[in-house]
Amino acid sequence: MVSLSVTMKSLKTIFPKLAALAEVLLVLAAGNLIGELAFSLIMPASVLERTASDPLLAAADGLLILFRLGTAGALGLLLLYWRTGMTARRTGVSTAGKPVLNLVGQGLLMGLVSGGLVAGLFALQELVGLGEGLSAWRTYSYQSLDLAFFISVLGTSVLIPPLTEEIMTRAYMRSRIVEAFGPMAGVLITALVFSLSHTRYISADGMLAGFLLILIVNSCIWTYSAQRTGSILPAFVAHAVSNGVGTLVLFNVWWPLMVIVIGLIPWLGELGSSIRGFRSDWREDIRKGSLWGGLLIIFVILLLAMTGLSLFGRTITLAVIGAASFLLTALLFATQKVNRGS
Repeated sequence: MVSLSVTMKSLKTIFPKLAALAEVLLVLAAGNLIGELAFSLIMPASVLERTASDPLLAAADGLLILFRLGTAGALGLLLLYWRTGMTARRTGVSTAGKPVLNLVGQGLLMGLVSGGLVAGLFALQELVGLGEGLSAWRTYSYQSLDLAFFISVLGTSVLIPPLTEEIMTRAYMRSRIVEAFGPMAGVLITALVFSLSHTRYISADGMLAGFLLILIVNSCIWTYSAQRTGSILPAFVAHAVSNGVGTLVLFNVWWPLMVIVIGLIPWLGELGSSIRGFRSDWREDIRKGSLWGGLLIIFVILLLAMTGLSLFGRTITLAVIGAASFLLTALLFATQKVNRGS
């Protein structure tokens, strides 16, 4: 009886955490699927068949990201509101009552750090050759600087991805995972889930592995910023700056790296203060032990996904993960009392 009681207590502790991660996976999968379906229904055949003009195709690529990630973010925020009453403003889609210029300044500082890490990786690639990287990166070396290019940069790098990913990740995902795991554990787990969702960087290629590591570090910085300020605006600015620096470096435009190095000098004290704040918040988070359980769950999910991909292929594996995530999420909604006043 004692053993059964302990087991039931453990299950009650683990289930909300597992269900939170399952809900996040479900939102990511469903949002992408619904967004892509809606995109295919409204786009003209010339776009879908890639026979339209280059500027139109570039705009469509950005719209596809907006549809997919935007739908995922909206779906997540709706689920969160339906279950807890938490509005989008409370998740960080606002200034949280803070001066806009102050938030933008924080974002620029983070963007300098994040962009510097990205530029440093590409500089190391130039010096020693870490790997092949993504084939898309190499296309920049011979792409024409025409209207289609600038539309593509805005739609697929500097504007739409930061906007939609910050709403989806730093607003919805962070709020949902922090609810289940606690503040700092939730911050780190959110950053890891967001980074690993960029599956194209999970590779033995040195360049891609390095980029994934930098993505994890940057994601931790941006997520902690959203948690501490209550607003995703600094993370959005940092994300946009980092992506912009990365795009310029792909064109062998290295002056942003020098700007970053010089620009960081006046902010060294602020950086040190932010690091000390992170350490202080981590020590005060009495639920930080939840981190290890969350990391274990993520590791098991990742291991099962990689095994499924190798044995059964992408379609079957994603279908199984999606079905399991749906069942866990439905079970959570069925068993947990809806409290819209929290």
